[in-house]
Amino acid sequence: MKHGRIFYWVFLTFLGVILLVSFQHALSQESAEELYEAALFKKESEGDLNGAIQILLKIVQEFPGDKKIAGKAQLQIGMCYEKLGKEEAIEAYELVLRNYSDQPDLITTARARLAELKVPKKKEQSLSRIYSRADDGYLLENQSLSPDGTKLLGINIGEGPGQNVAYKDLVTGELVYITYFDWEGEGHGVTYNPVWSPDGKQVAFRFDGWKDPLQEVWISDLKGKSQSIFQCEAKDDRIYPVEWFPGARKILAIHIIQKKLIRLGILSVQERTFSLLHEIAVQKGTKLNPNADYIIKADLSPDGKHIVFHEHKEGIGNIYVLDLAGKAVKPLMDSVANNMQPCWSPDGKHIAFMSDRSGTPAVWAIPMKKNGNPDGQPFFLREGRYNRLINWTQKGLCLMSWMNILDVFIMPVDPQTGEPTGKPRQLEFRPTGRNTYPVWSPDGEQLAFLSNLNDKWGELYVVIYPLSGGEVRKFKAPSTRGDRIVPRVADLRWLPDGSGISYSGNDPQTPMGSNDVVDFKMYVLKLDSGEWNSWDLNLEVNISHTDWRGDGEGIYYSRYLQGKKNYTLPTGIVERDLKTGDERYIYRPEKRAGFPSIRCSRDFSKMAFYKIFDWKLIVIDLKSGEKLQEFEDPGFPAPPTWSPDGKKLMILNHDKLFVLSIEDGSRKDYDVDMSSFPQNGIRVLDWSPDGTKVAFAGTHKKLESYLLRNVILEK
Repeated sequence: MKHGRIFYWVFLTFLGVILLVSFQHALSQESAEELYEAALFKKESEGDLNGAIQILLKIVQEFPGDKKIAGKAQLQIGMCYEKLGKEEAIEAYELVLRNYSDQPDLITTARARLAELKVPKKKEQSLSRIYSRADDGYLLENQSLSPDGTKLLGINIGEGPGQNVAYKDLVTGELVYITYFDWEGEGHGVTYNPVWSPDGKQVAFRFDGWKDPLQEVWISDLKGKSQSIFQCEAKDDRIYPVEWFPGARKILAIHIIQKKLIRLGILSVQERTFSLLHEIAVQKGTKLNPNADYIIKADLSPDGKHIVFHEHKEGIGNIYVLDLAGKAVKPLMDSVANNMQPCWSPDGKHIAFMSDRSGTPAVWAIPMKKNGNPDGQPFFLREGRYNRLINWTQKGLCLMSWMNILDVFIMPVDPQTGEPTGKPRQLEFRPTGRNTYPVWSPDGEQLAFLSNLNDKWGELYVVIYPLSGGEVRKFKAPSTRGDRIVPRVADLRWLPDGSGISYSGNDPQTPMGSNDVVDFKMYVLKLDSGEWNSWDLNLEVNISHTDWRGDGEGIYYSRYLQGKKNYTLPTGIVERDLKTGDERYIYRPEKRAGFPSIRCSRDFSKMAFYKIFDWKLIVIDLKSGEKLQEFEDPGFPAPPTWSPDGKKLMILNHDKLFVLSIEDGSRKDYDVDMSSFPQNGIRVLDWSPDGTKVAFAGTHKKLESYLLRNVILEK
């Protein structure tokens, strides 16, 4: 009996163990399935691929004996990695083939996915933005991408204590300072033109000291340990680095002598000497501030044996290659197009450059041989409104876009006070971003403004826009100075009788930046015929602004000789009779002054104008020349506009509107809701003849940098 009881309890214990093991197996089976369902939910419903991968990996690791569930989980891991675009997908599918060969459905799917993934894919160009002034919140000028593509070097202005060398870490997004110069103090100054060393561990930059007027080139490590390696001999000389040679012992540099010669040469880091390679005579009056990039911009071949550079002459840029062994210079290609900003590829097989050979500026490239000669014809790379090719690294071609975006807006105002009664709204005109200088017709039924309709450099149109509907007329204007978006026109005006439009400007053939006396003309468009006429005003000036006399037979213009030391005529506001050529001063300052805008009242009895150097807005009577009112710095540089009755002036500066009384000199300030559009300033403002609205051009400055990957595609 005793043995029977023992056997009974042993049997019950054995049965319990079996039941417990079976129960635990059932629980584990259910847990694996639940985990698998949870992983599918993460993947398909929540779109959390990384979260799904973590659950699936847990199934494979913790339930290897349940090959059915583990095999399905392994396949799903591959699918998740594939959707994420990761190379781990191939390894995941190969594990399916290796570990779950007894499951034919899984094997078939895994083989199919592997076959597709292992087929070489055709590379495509990709463009990604790496810097935006609006998004990053700081201004980074003079940019250069590091050799490894992880840092964007530049000059930071306005964020720190002064104008310093800094870089944006493209991995973390952090702005890191290399120099810490202040705006004032002994030994301080400003920096410019930073460039990376070949290993990305040093930078060279230009330094302008406050105490010592002699310009220098400095080098520094990324922690700010720096030293001067070259100093100019005269205060009017300039020097700045262009690129380091391989080995980091020499630097390609630009040396400007007395504003007369531009020298491309080699700066020795150890010996601190400059050796001349190529020299350009500067055309008289050409401005070279802050550097000579417009005249010459150079880039070094990766092996350090050749230099490619553009040289700008007589309005056209051409590209040349300099052989350092023989110092021979030869054109890169024959072209009548404007070719600028050459940039050598890291493998030395191509040169990228900007060109308008297709009608609009775009990025082009030309194949190169090791001897510095072309290996084929130029070919198109990418369109886009890029202002600069920064540099070309192993990661891609770095491009910069610096644009002034301008559009015309209309805002309702109270006709008695000028107070805004609503938000500004953009004029419904396409294309946008290239429209500026709106002015009301004398009857208030039309707006005239300037537009760069076709996005071509220097090609501008006068647009006549009827506010009540009807045909929008467009008239191609004579060539004007300035870029394709912002012309150098500050006095677009209707003729007093509304029959035409006029503006004044320098002759477009005058060299950029010239301070010489130039052919200054008044251009007039007659709307009935669509024909342009011009008057050569024969002025001893290079900057002037005009407005009409009430009878349409004379004009007023500002005489200001900017940059000229030897001038014979005094500055001031002058009236000229267009029939007789007779002139008289209606305003002459006691000392030399500038007048960046003049504006007649709608009845042509008064004039308002800014007087720079003492920053005043002055109002005079046009017949007597008597000063009627004077306002201290009321929002310069936004130009004023007259109320219809001639008793008030209005100025719009950012989000503030100022209304000035001519009668008592008082000023009222009003807030303007500018939330509907990004803007950095107001180009021009015009109060409508009925007083119920104002038109203005809002400008938004946009600075962005991009990285173009897979620049040269295999054919």
